[in-house]
Amino acid sequence: MSIFYQVLSQFAAVLPNLVGALVILIVGIIVCRVVARITERLLKALGTDKLAKYLQDIDLIRKMELEIKPSKILARLLYYILLLIFIIAAVDVLQIEAVSALMGQIIEYIPRLLSAILLFIVGLWLADAIQSVTAATLRSMGIASGGFIAGFVFYFIILAVGISALQQAEVETQFITTALSIMIGGIMLAFALGYGLASVRQARNITAGFFLRRHYRVHDRLRIDGRTGRVTEISSADLTITYENGVRRVFAFAELRSKDIEILPTDPDGYIE
Repeated sequence: MSIFYQVLSQFAAVLPNLVGALVILIVGIIVCRVVARITERLLKALGTDKLAKYLQDIDLIRKMELEIKPSKILARLLYYILLLIFIIAAVDVLQIEAVSALMGQIIEYIPRLLSAILLFIVGLWLADAIQSVTAATLRSMGIASGGFIAGFVFYFIILAVGISALQQAEVETQFITTALSIMIGGIMLAFALGYGLASVRQARNITAGFFLRRHYRVHDRLRIDGRTGRVTEISSADLTITYENGVRRVFAFAELRSKDIEILPTDPDGYIE
């Protein structure tokens, strides 16, 4: 019986603190919901959801089909922050030091987490802007692989910003950084080799064209390997032949060096495209 009375007395001693913590928690939930709803309505009235348009226009976000509403996100974030504060107050009433210390550490970590999220959002917008400028610039220069290069720049910036955001959030990134460095180095090496090998063939055609193109003019009639056609286009690396049946064929200048070619007299009554 003495053990029963001892347990009962201990429970009776804790009961006021338990009731107080429960009351704080219930009141906190009500307050948090009210504040979150008021905040969401206020942010909507201020037009913060219009800011999401800039993020929705980002290609990566658009492909993921994410619906971003800053008013709702910020209201929910405020709700959980306030709720966490009330939970800490309730735990303090219960006088559980270990849990109180843990909650205090979480509260201290929140500013770092928010700054990391903000850094990533700004970096995402900046990466999209740089991608658009890069793609437009490369298209204006006539580079066919401009879209691929712009996409590579975009994801490279996203990776860099993502690592910076993780570091801001005090997440260990040494392994991630090492792995990404190796991966990016391998991609760059493969790209350099592939582009270099492709450029060798193009350079060979341009070099051959430098010496051969002066022999040909648009509308010249040529007989190449027994087939007769008319030159309809000449570029720095190749020329286009249109045969009498309407078939068009592009010959690289380096390829023409090994062909049997005759330049035929121009026939005004002959085939012209």
